[in-house]
Parts: sequence; structure tokens; C-alpha cells
Amino acid sequence: MRILFLISIILILALGALTSYSDIKYKKAFNRQIMAFLLIGICVQVCSVILDASIWCSAILNCVLAIVISILFYALRIWAAGDSKLFITMILLIPYPLYMVEKSVFFPAFFVLEFVFTLAVAYILIESIVLLCIDCKEKKPVQLKAFLPDFSKESIVSWVAAFLLVDTCDALLFSYGNKVLAENTYLLVVVNILLVITVLSTLSKMITKNWFSCALVAIRIALSLWLGIAFSRITIWTIVVVTITMIMRKFTSQYNYRTIPVSKLEVGNVLAKSSLIFMIPSAVKGLPKFTDETTRCRLNEEEVNAVKRWENSKYGKSTVTIVRTVPFAPFILGGTLLYFVFRIFLGA
Repeated sequence: MRILFLISIILILALGALTSYSDIKYKKAFNRQIMAFLLIGICVQVCSVILDASIWCSAILNCVLAIVISILFYALRIWAAGDSKLFITMILLIPYPLYMVEKSVFFPAFFVLEFVFTLAVAYILIESIVLLCIDCKEKKPVQLKAFLPDFSKESIVSWVAAFLLVDTCDALLFSYGNKVLAENTYLLVVVNILLVITVLSTLSKMITKNWFSCALVAIRIALSLWLGIAFSRITIWTIVVVTITMIMRKFTSQYNYRTIPVSKLEVGNVLAKSSLIFMIPSAVKGLPKFTDETTRCRLNEEEVNAVKRWENSKYGKSTVTIVRTVPFAPFILGGTLLYFVFRIFLGA
């Protein structure tokens, strides 16, 4: 088993290094890099079961849940398709006994996901603070409202939707969930933050937020009447987590866009809607036709060359606005390694 553990760690380091480099340089993790390791990962899981047949059910359930969560995160636009495949492969490369968790934990891979998103959130927050310091140093105007909660009707509805989702999930977790998750404050906070981010990222229209909130209220009433779960726990802790997450997202979102010279546009950049508008009436062939400002709309080589030709056309401009994107592969590698440090070397 020790040999399998060693092979696993070497494979994870190799895959993580390859995908991190390509994600930083080319802004994507290539399928040809991931698929080879994916097949090896399946072999690692098979070897784990052969060495200890009693874990086969738990190992399969862990892998299936990792696949479902990864695909769901892609569908919700929390990460890109390549990141989804990479996380699945990383989980497959970890022999199940390496998790060293209680049998009651049916999805130990979630602990890896916890560290991945902790690193990602910390990086985005620190990077935003650095950019703020640069603005202050360059004496650019800094608006105080960027640090204060927005009391508009839309933001209040967003807060209510996020609170109801967190409150409902926490109520179910404390009533029927696993004790390891329910009693782990740090893990619970990470889950709540992910729920808030999911609401803010996927529910863009007021009517959608209203229907979503109404559906959650109906669910809570049903849970209260039929299962005896209190309608709302309304704890200060939940209110604080939801509010701080929304404030933090509002602060970091002010650096979601960068204006760059067209000459510095690269393959993999994501064009902002504000720049695409000026390209719609242009006759230049090959220009991008659509962007939802997610990694699904990364520019390819043909589109980048077309934009550079567009610069000198009738409707062209010397600069374009791109969406701030963060390479996620390094966080997946870092989160996996950090999990190993806490679970194996520190015995946490």
C-alpha cells in the first residue's frame, strides 16, 4: 500500500505541474494531459480495492460524488470544463485508504474540495487588496461604496435568497447530516460560502431570485410541518457569513475587468460584453460573436487575430476590456497537497 501511496503522490505532482503550467501560460488545461492520468487514476482505484476489498463501495461512492459535484460546478459556471476534469482525475489518483477518515464520512473527497476553494478565495481576496493598494499608490479614485453593503432592492433580494439557501441546507445538515461536517465549523463555513457564491453567480434576474426564494420558503414550511425541522434557525452566525461573503464578493468584483491594448490580447482571454458591442457592426471576419464573460467564451487564435485586424478598421479601438480570470489548476494542486499535509503529516 505504501508503494501505491508514493506512486499516487508522484502522479498528482506531475499532473498538477503540467496543468498548472498550461493553465497559467495558455489559460486552459489540455485534455491530452488529463486523459492519460485519468486512465491511470482508474487503475489506482482498482488497485486500492484489490488490496482492500472492503472499501469498494465507499471508493465508488466517493468517485461518483466527485464526478457529480465537478459537473455541477461546471454547469453553475463556478469553474471551467478543464478544471472539472482535472479535479475528477485528482480524486481518482488518490487511493481511498489515503483519506484516513471515519467510515461515516461517505464523501471524503469533499475535504480536498474544501482546501481547493479556500486557496482560491484567499488568492482572489489578496489579489484584490494588492490591486487596491496599487490604485491608492497611483492616486486613482477609490470609492468607499466598494467596501460597504449595497442596500438596493436587488442586493436585498439576493441576500434573502442566499440566506434562505444557507439556512435550509444547514437545517438539513444538522438534522440528518454527517456529524463530521456538521461539527466542523471551518468546513461548515466553506460550504456556506460556496452556497452564497453559487446563488450570486447563477441567479442574475430579479424574477429568478424571487421564485427561488419562494421555493425555499415553501420547502422550509414543508420541512417544518412534516419533519419537525424548525422553519428558520436565524442564527447570528449564518447572517454574518452570508453578509461578509456578499461584501467580499462585491469588493473583489470591482477588479473583474482589465483594459489592455489590443496588441497584448492573448489566446484564452475572455472578452467583456462592453468591448464586444463595438465589434458587432464591423465587417472584419472571424470576430467573436458572443460572450457570457465566463471561461466558456475564451478567445481562440483566429478570434485574437481578427480583433487585432479590427483595431485598424472603421469601428476599431486601440484597447479592449477583458474579464479577470484566475487559473484554477494551481489551486486544485495546492488544495490536494494541503489536504495531504493536514491529514497525513499533521494527523489533523
